[in-house]
Amino acid sequence: MTNSKMKEEKPSVEIEEVGLEELIILGEKKKVPIHIIYPHDDGRKTKSKALIRQLTLQEMDNIKTTENLHKKLLRKALFKQDGSHFSMEELNSLPLGVVNAIGNAILELSGVDTDELRDF
Repeated sequence: MTNSKMKEEKPSVEIEEVGLEELIILGEKKKVPIHIIYPHDDGRKTKSKALIRQLTLQEMDNIKTTENLHKKLLRKALFKQDGSHFSMEELNSLPLGVVNAIGNAILELSGVDTDELRDF
């Protein structure tokens, strides 16, 4: 696979559909399944599953801009299939593209337009 082809294929995240009423009622307690699709150099794609939750406005206000936003989002809102948090060592080993894709999925689930993220 050429470098230009690799640049075209970025990690992506699919969020399983959840009803708005369920998100509002359960709020930050509701964990939503996601599928992370990660392309490899040889053309293969790996698909993994994890859980995320929405963030509240108060939580977004508490996130300092001095640290990588997406890293903080994952620490707070990404969960393993058993509901436990990933360790910092596990998060630090993720490729940056995967971190950004999952962070954007958390923001999307939380109702944040990632195109207007610079407002935060």
